[in-house]
Amino acid sequence: MFEEFLTSCQIQLSFFVEIVIVILVTGLISYGFHRFFKSLGSSKKVHYLLRTLGDSLLRPCQWFIWGLSVIFILQLFIGHFSQLQGKFDLWKIRQLYFAIGFFWLILIWKDRITEHFLRRAERRDTVRDDKALIQALNRLATIFIVLVGVFVILDIFKVPLAAFVASGAVGGLAISLAAKDMISNFFGGLMIYTHRHFVVGDWIMSPNKNFEGVVESIGWYMTRIRTFERRPLFIPNAVITDAIIENPGRMYNRRIKKEIRVRYDDMEVVKTIIEDVKKMLSEHPAIDLNQTLMVDLINFEAYSVVISVYCFTKTTNWQQWRSEQQDVLLKIADIITNHGAEIAFPTNTVHLKTDS
Repeated sequence: MFEEFLTSCQIQLSFFVEIVIVILVTGLISYGFHRFFKSLGSSKKVHYLLRTLGDSLLRPCQWFIWGLSVIFILQLFIGHFSQLQGKFDLWKIRQLYFAIGFFWLILIWKDRITEHFLRRAERRDTVRDDKALIQALNRLATIFIVLVGVFVILDIFKVPLAAFVASGAVGGLAISLAAKDMISNFFGGLMIYTHRHFVVGDWIMSPNKNFEGVVESIGWYMTRIRTFERRPLFIPNAVITDAIIENPGRMYNRRIKKEIRVRYDDMEVVKTIIEDVKKMLSEHPAIDLNQTLMVDLINFEAYSVVISVYCFTKTTNWQQWRSEQQDVLLKIADIITNHGAEIAFPTNTVHLKTDS
């Protein structure tokens, strides 16, 4: 009786010592890996891929090492109690843990690489286009990694992949019928990222869907734009792919198109006014002479003659364009005034007939 008790105490003490040793060794290994990966992530002498890998491994490494320690302690516990042996498939648990840890690491590493390229894109002239492409590739990579991870886990549990894919096809058909709008929005977002008709920061408008604003974000389901009333507008991607999109943000010039009306009393100086306005525009630093420039008399109206002014500015900035357009109009007004003419306004002339 006493010998059995002593044997039991020895077994328990041995088990306790083994656990303490495992915890101490795990702590030392965890600390060593933490120092190594932290120095690797902060080093400027290694390639950025290694730096991002070191930074990515900091947190998963801690979880991974301590998780293996827990599995090892569980294995020791089962080894000390024969009645528990054969009831737990530790090999499958270890495989599952390795798979989850590996794909978790890959996802974190992917995010660090994405952040690195986004920082590099900030220094380029095509920053908005580059950001949109990087974010699109990041999301596609996430989907791919998650799908591969799911198939690996299914293989660990010996799930027949062929049967799973076949059942998934039937289930996918049912899901697609129930959530066709969500799927169309998803593929709409994919088309937006692929064709890149606009990117974040662009000013877009749609004449047939009646929306206008600056793009703030492009998601997989919907796109958020900010209207000029500063209101957020959330548009499903399927609506955008079906819309006629005008992107004024990619214009090369802005147009000045005005009609100036002069009195009939000033008809004799109209030709000179036209020539002087055309000369003024040709010498104006804001006007792009590589584009169309026209100043012509185009119509006779009830109370005035109409002079058309048509030209393009070099700038595409809206605020600067308004300032330059104002300068052009004021100079046209000065030219008209300098010739002793006046800008016409609606008038009626009444002729009174007197009886002789």
